[in-house]
Amino acid sequence: MVFFNRKITFLCSQKVLQVSLGHAHSVVLCQTPNNPNATELYVFGSNHFGQLGIGSGPSGVEGLSTDDEMHCASQVKSLVPIKLFVCDERIRLIHTKFFSNVSTLPL
Repeated sequence: MVFFNRKITFLCSQKVLQVSLGHAHSVVLCQTPNNPNATELYVFGSNHFGQLGIGSGPSGVEGLSTDDEMHCASQVKSLVPIKLFVCDERIRLIHTKFFSNVSTLPL
């Protein structure tokens, strides 16, 4: 397997506040342009266990069991950042483990 660095040009135009890296996925917290009191969350990489929070991709197919849907999720990968809506609150902290993510909101 060959690994190489690749510049993610989309993030060059963002004010990145935090980056958290999982086993095969990444989460990036950015300041919302023109609003210093708001944040945006971007995810990319493997969605093998649904860790991107974008669903399983081909959902909506009739008759899929939960196990089949999880298998479909393993086929979804995003090589470009996807904006993930979590809530209207400002996210303060992101943290990523092997196949999971956590974000915290102000109290």
